[in-house]
Amino acid sequence: MQRMFLIIAALSCCLFLFAEAYKGNLQIFTEEYPPLTFAVGEEVSGYATDIVRELMKVLGTKHPIKLLTWESAYQRALKEENTVIYTIERTPLREKNFQWVGPLGENSAGFYVKAESKLKITKLEDAKKLGSIAIVSNWFAEQQLLDLGFKNLIPTASHEESIQMVASGKANAVLLTDITAKSLIKDAGLKPDSLIRAFTFSSTQYYIGFSLSTKKEIVKAWSKAFEVLEETGVLAELKSKWMKEN
Repeated sequence: MQRMFLIIAALSCCLFLFAEAYKGNLQIFTEEYPPLTFAVGEEVSGYATDIVRELMKVLGTKHPIKLLTWESAYQRALKEENTVIYTIERTPLREKNFQWVGPLGENSAGFYVKAESKLKITKLEDAKKLGSIAIVSNWFAEQQLLDLGFKNLIPTASHEESIQMVASGKANAVLLTDITAKSLIKDAGLKPDSLIRAFTFSSTQYYIGFSLSTKKEIVKAWSKAFEVLEETGVLAELKSKWMKEN
């Protein structure tokens, strides 16, 4: 009974906030990043996608979700009004560039090399000395490594391209996160254990990001809806459903 009361109270608040704030359509972008976000035919699925859809359900609205390359989604979310991007790591370098709802979860990024490789990476300085590191353009790890003075990064359009560069010997290592590495390596046509983590680089949390030009009332409504998912156990249920192997 108490849980139902919380649901009704929080839901009423969300709907009021959204009705007051919302005018026009939100454009929602994501990338191919399983198991968080990925295409199934013409639909977009995944753990984070389910969360976004549940949030829209709470708010009583519906917007299409479009799958883009990370670079395209990121640039549009930086510049365009009423634009949503997920999942996006919340880092100090990005803090002032977006409005944030979450966190949806956390992960760690690391350098992956061929399983048979004799490369040893025990510190960041070792990684700086590698011939080349494949990494998605404007991905959070690329931004962090550039800030740390890395000169050996090869920007790519997708994680699949980055992985294939390592597999073909065109790059020494690739940056991936622990919860997505296995799926991405498999989607690139390789055995999941063909690449191994050589060194853990950072630990971060991933969020839903809103462009700065999106009205604060809209972001507040989504934040309230996120609280509803937490309080009612929906978020925990989705995490249990999607993250069994991670």
